[in-house]
Amino acid sequence: PLETIESVKVATVPWYGLGIRRIRRGWSFGVATGNAAELVLSGGRRFMIALSAAPELVRLVEDALPAEAEPQHQTKEESR
Repeated sequence: PLETIESVKVATVPWYGLGIRRIRRGWSFGVATGNAAELVLSGGRRFMIALSAAPELVRLVEDALPAEAEPQHQTKEESR
């Protein structure tokens, strides 16, 4: 549910990140290298969804979040 999303941002997935993988900070669902949408859920669980339209997905999730949530959108350049 959307209420469990604490933050969402654009992140970078390395070339070896394709497929469904358990990563140090959570799970990665990679269908493309490069950009990913990283979601942090309540309780600290993290998911990375790698796709070429990651910035658009981040904006859609931010728009759908409840008003009291404060999304932490960062562009790829801001996260460096």
